[in-house]
Amino acid sequence: MAITRLSKELKKIRIDAEITRAEMAKTLKIRDKVLEQIELGKIDADDGLIRIIVSTYFDEAIAADAYATLKCAQSDSVAVISFLMSELTQSQRQSIIILKDAFEEQNREAKALAAAEVKKLKEDRAAKRKSLVEVKEVVEDQEVDQADNLTLAQLDDLLDQAA
Repeated sequence: MAITRLSKELKKIRIDAEITRAEMAKTLKIRDKVLEQIELGKIDADDGLIRIIVSTYFDEAIAADAYATLKCAQSDSVAVISFLMSELTQSQRQSIIILKDAFEEQNREAKALAAAEVKKLKEDRAAKRKSLVEVKEVVEDQEVDQADNLTLAQLDDLLDQAA
């Protein structure tokens, strides 16, 4: 394999975070050699690793977009196979066309799934924001002067009490 869009994206994340490959590998709980192979495009990052990277290196406000970018890069990182169709038999050509169609369908499904996951992440984030607004309204209704000093855990407790 050659350097892929996904490998470039992952390396950019590491460089932007100003950390070494060894530090990133340790944070992600993978071996340095594995991260090196991913950055060189020799192996692909699986979906679980992409989720860990997003949750580790991106704040909640941009996590959904980062996840979508990495998932699209992952689907774009599939190796290209080339050969001369003229050298194949009719049966081989037909098999290749069927295989190509199957790959394209899988790619469409993967992109649709990634889009659905991004939509779900955005909906979850919107629900959390709405809950925080409701908690803040409860706090204001109770005339608590220190509403801005509450921790997230305290806000969660107030939300549970309000429900």
